[in-house]
Order: sequence, then C-alpha cells, then structure tokens
Amino acid sequence: MNKEDTIKYESNKPIPPGDTIIEILQERGMTQKELSKRLDRPLKTINAIVKGKSAITSETALQLEQTLGIEASFWNNLESKFQEQKLRIESEKQYRELITTSKIYPYSEMVNNDWLEKTTNPIKKVQNLLSFFGVTNFDNIIEETKLEGAFRISEKHKYSMPAIVSWLRKGSIDGERISTEPFDHKKVKELVPKLREMTLVNEPNELMHKLRDEFKKCGVAFVVTKSLKNAPICGATRWIGQDKALVQMSLRWSWVDIFWFSLFHELGHIIKDNKKEFNVDFVKNKVGNQNEKEKDEFARDSLIPPEQYQELEKNITNVSSIGNINVIVKSFAKNIGIHPGIVIGRLQHEKKISPNINSLRIRYSWN
Repeated sequence: MNKEDTIKYESNKPIPPGDTIIEILQERGMTQKELSKRLDRPLKTINAIVKGKSAITSETALQLEQTLGIEASFWNNLESKFQEQKLRIESEKQYRELITTSKIYPYSEMVNNDWLEKTTNPIKKVQNLLSFFGVTNFDNIIEETKLEGAFRISEKHKYSMPAIVSWLRKGSIDGERISTEPFDHKKVKELVPKLREMTLVNEPNELMHKLRDEFKKCGVAFVVTKSLKNAPICGATRWIGQDKALVQMSLRWSWVDIFWFSLFHELGHIIKDNKKEFNVDFVKNKVGNQNEKEKDEFARDSLIPPEQYQELEKNITNVSSIGNINVIVKSFAKNIGIHPGIVIGRLQHEKKISPNINSLRIRYSWN
C-alpha cells in the first residue's frame, strides 16, 4: 500500500446524515431527546441515526420534513450518498485484496492494444480489469469457466491462461456490439461459396468489411482481435446469444492460405458443432482430436474440392520448373475461383512442391 492510496482512503471517509442532524439541532438549541419526542420515536433510534448506525428511511425523512421543515428529498439524498460512500470504501478494500491476483493479467499489453486505460494506480488497474471482464471477482471470469472443458494447447508454445481469457473476452465484448440477423444454419452453409470468392480480394480492409457484412446476415458476429504474446490462438468460436454465434480470429499469420484455412476451420465449428460448444484453436496445435481433424477436412475440402485437387496433383507430378508450376496453379485457381496462394499453400503443406515457391502466395498487411 503506498502513501497516496492511504491518503485517498482516509479523505473519502463517509459522513453520516446524522452529522447534519446534530448541526441543525445545535443551531436550534434542540436536544436529541426533544427531537425524539417530536418524532414520537425512541431516543435510542435517534441516537443510532445520528451515529450512522441506522439508516434514514423514507418514513423518517418525511417525519424530519414535518418536524424540522427541511424537505424529505434532502434527507433521502444524504442517506443515499452516505450508503454509496460506504459501499465504495468497502469495494476499495476488496480491490486491495485483488491487487496481487490482478498482476497475472497482461495489463500493459492490453493498454497497448487500446483495450484498457493506462494507469499506474494498482487499485484502478483492478477496477479496470474487473470492468473489462464484467465480473466482481477474478474467480468468476466466464471465459475461464467455459475453457475448463474445452482447453487444448500446443506444448510447443508458451501460454498463459490469464492472457488467453483476456483475448477471448475482448472478442466477446466486440461481438456483443455487432448487430446481426437471427442465426440461420442454412444461410451459414450457403455462405461457403461466397467466402471462396472473397479469397480473391487482396486489400485487407476491404476484405474485413465484406466478411463482417456477410457473416452478420447469417447471425454470426465476425471479429478480429489483436494477439497477445502468451495467447497463441489462431481463432475461436462460441455462442454469445440464443441466436448469435461468434467467430473470433487473430492475425498472427499474414499468409493468405493460413488465414483462409483458419477461417474455414472456425466456420466448420459453427456449422457442425452444437450451440454448447466453446472452441479455441491454438497456433500449430498438434492435438489429434477427431473433432479438430473433421474441421480441418472441412476447411481443406471447402477451399479446394477433393476431385479437382486430385486432378491438380496429377498435372503437377514431375513438374520441377517454378515457372511451369506457377502457370499450372494460376490456371487451376482461376478455374475453381480461388486465390492461387491458397493452392500453393496446400501443395507446400502436403510437400508436393518446394516451400520456396511463394510468388503467388501473398501476405496480407493488416492495419
């Protein structure tokens, strides 16, 4: 506890309405005993009000108005402010107890991402974090509770549960602000070919606007959340209302193929999982979960249909010239209406071509 906080705490000591009653009684030369008789209330009751041990009720406020000639609203306001001050001081005590716990959250990173207000006051940090998570205690963070049964993480990457729930919470906050149509499963499935067409949009800001608009029509809030150092997440999906789903993406990777594969993977969760599912996909997560494999297959086959991909494999077999490979890929991508960088990425992932063939595999430049 620093000196500044101590001074602030003492200066905010609540003043009970009873102090005002005493001042008025002294001005009028009236004792508490006389006031008790005028109010027809026990002396111990008046004494308790004066000392701030008993509240001024609405009934008492009206009696004071009649006896002292000061409006009941005046006394009600004094009592209301007194009770509010007491609650604030009690809350401040609780905030002090949470200062140590608050330090596990990446406050500085969240400030840099414009999620939280910058401050050096530890109590203010606690208040800001609790408001951000929408809770009264760090033990009640909803995102962490839901992750207990859905948590999957790559052992190869450093991670922090406080950073992960902070990232997820930011997605929930942004998603709740987006107005969408009621969720329509049929419309979401019909969105797949439109999304494939959008892979041809090379300007990132234009692409993001298109994605948000199309998802809203289906009842899905689409948000992009800045990454946190120890939250190595590609994307996440969950339900934030009875008729509203959320797809939350990070922009850790700028390669066109990785972005679109991750997005279609998340879309697979929305289409195939039930409304109780809370899914988080981590960077380079190697967990052999059947549900995750199913979503990978959905993303793979939605982007490049299997039969057409088999034809591509035949055409590209034994082709070693980079120029010829690019010609084949560009023609193939144009025929199926998809960005050629996605085709290159798929071939590289399956070790069909060299990882150095990247002229068609663009990087997005995110703002």
